[in-house]
Amino acid sequence: MSKHTPGPWTTRHWRSTSSFGVVGPSGRILCADMDGKPQPGTGSEGGEADYLQAKANAALIAAAPDLLAALRTCLEIVEFEYANDPCPEDLPSWAKAIAAAKTAITDATTGGDK
Repeated sequence: MSKHTPGPWTTRHWRSTSSFGVVGPSGRILCADMDGKPQPGTGSEGGEADYLQAKANAALIAAAPDLLAALRTCLEIVEFEYANDPCPEDLPSWAKAIAAAKTAITDATTGGDK
């Protein structure tokens, strides 16, 4: 899998189509919900609820590069603490956090193709 477009990513709203999208630093569209209309077979009713959900989805996606960088930093700290933790009873929770972070990073950087 190729690397993702470097951030920052920002949300964009196209009023003419009630669409939301995420654009990269060059202004290139990275992904978009092309309309706020109901989608067949999804149970979507359209309208304000779909508009707000599309807006929230775009904001979350736009934050992805920053979230990935923050998770990598947190993982480094947690791995350091895990290696230096004098409390054996804490080790299972450290190991669980490390495994979850590594899985999320792998999914984000390989598209889930493990």
